[in-house]
Amino acid sequence: MHRSNRFVKICRNRRWRVGFGGAVLVLLSLLGSLQTAARSTQIDETLWAGRSRQFATGLVTGQPRLMTAFPVNDADTGKSITMPGVTTMWVGTGVLLYECVVRDPAPDALQACVKDRERPDRRSVHIVMALLNALLLLGLWQLCRKPFGEMAAGIGAVLIAGEPFLAALNGMFHTDAFIAYLSMIAYVALCRSLSLFGKEEEPSRFAGLAGVAFGLAILTKLTAVGLVPAAAVCVGWALFKEWGNPTAPKRLVKRFVALLRGPTARRVFIGVAVAMVTFFALWPGMVADPARQVGALRSSAKLAELGHGQFFRGRYSSDPPWYFSFYVLGFRMTPWSFLGLCLIPLPLLLRRVDRRWLVIATFIASQSLLLGLSAKKIDRYSAVLLVGIAFLIGVSFDLVFGYWARSKFRRTSIVWIVPLALVLGTGLVYHTIQSGQRASIYYNEALGGLSEAEGQVLVTWSGEPFEAKEWLDKRYEGDSSRYVQCQPSFWGDELSCPETEPGQDRVYVETISDRQLGRRLIPAREKDLWSRVDSYNVDGVEILTYWVNEAS
Repeated sequence: MHRSNRFVKICRNRRWRVGFGGAVLVLLSLLGSLQTAARSTQIDETLWAGRSRQFATGLVTGQPRLMTAFPVNDADTGKSITMPGVTTMWVGTGVLLYECVVRDPAPDALQACVKDRERPDRRSVHIVMALLNALLLLGLWQLCRKPFGEMAAGIGAVLIAGEPFLAALNGMFHTDAFIAYLSMIAYVALCRSLSLFGKEEEPSRFAGLAGVAFGLAILTKLTAVGLVPAAAVCVGWALFKEWGNPTAPKRLVKRFVALLRGPTARRVFIGVAVAMVTFFALWPGMVADPARQVGALRSSAKLAELGHGQFFRGRYSSDPPWYFSFYVLGFRMTPWSFLGLCLIPLPLLLRRVDRRWLVIATFIASQSLLLGLSAKKIDRYSAVLLVGIAFLIGVSFDLVFGYWARSKFRRTSIVWIVPLALVLGTGLVYHTIQSGQRASIYYNEALGGLSEAEGQVLVTWSGEPFEAKEWLDKRYEGDSSRYVQCQPSFWGDELSCPETEPGQDRVYVETISDRQLGRRLIPAREKDLWSRVDSYNVDGVEILTYWVNEAS
């Protein structure tokens, strides 16, 4: 009995729960994202590797103008690329420098090593990205525990950690996961600094945190501006409350001056100042060559107007409708997150909406506005919506079932609670492990999974090159001199094959996205020369098709 009581006290101890919960959250996040480390790649990752090498070269040679994603030898800043990407390049630079120091710790060898290496190691980069994003999720959970409540914050964080779609992005050497977590952190910190959830002991500290997070977000990608409308609503609400304060001066001019000197304006100033310091301190290229970087940023912003070819609802679309992100997100969610969507309107129907619900809904609406207006729509961009939706599901559950769940928990014996938690946790871990092996092509089983998604949304698989390489090694017994592999051009409108030597086969690995987008890359005049020899299937869906033009 004594041991049982002590176990109960440990389980109900707040500090123990926080520590254990944080460890479980990080572990769950890493379980999903680390499984594809070094076995996934995406064309943009190759670009970021090259940009990181340029960034690292600028760091070790003392040339800050090189510390940018934009090619320094390109005279035309009208070229549109994702900017700024600074946080992603810092990750690549850190991995690159670590590898060089391990190879030769001599200071003189560092510059030569950075220049010689083509790219940072893929596995190392994926591991670092996964770890950083797991820590960002942990920080977000800690930040949300007080304003959202333990239950709501816990549900939201666990849903995020168990999402295969986010797991795939967490380990990807790209910008989308960073944007999702940093935007939410900046927003919640801003709301806490404005005391929207109740009085805070150190609001200025949260204003500084909001500035750092937003500075990092805007350094990652310009789409961080999707946070601005939501932030403006929150700041406007805080100013409105200050304006209506009974103790405020009666005269209009004095009241306006008092508003500018008030706590809201002061905290906003702190946040903006910290964001600017973060922005310029971590991006030396902007300080060294501002005109060039501003030109590149302007060109990057125009990407939103260019559109992006998508397979949407069974057909090719160059400009999908505004609801594209929500439609695709339904397919990328887990079944329990999808089911959780049913909880979101219940507080409205039951008239239990509170400030937490409104604040998160404002964040989602703000991000949706940017995504909906942009002509360029890609499923990865909706990651930020999924983070907000997960917490809104948690808050909605708390508003509808929170009182019942807490009272039930207090009355239920720990003997029943622990086994139930273990069963649920084991199921979630099992699903995370199983789905994490192919996280980039995971689709909601509740909507029919991959077989249904194939006819609705564009399916791309980051593991395709590795599976294809294994197939080629098996067919040609590891002798790469017996074949050349043909690749689609960058724009995917033609097939590019290297020159062949006598006795060499030509091989083309057709992907599911090629078929969805209607790319018939094998020229009609050569159709009879190519043979379909094999395929790779997942859940009954043909992901890869192997075509061979055998040597005559």
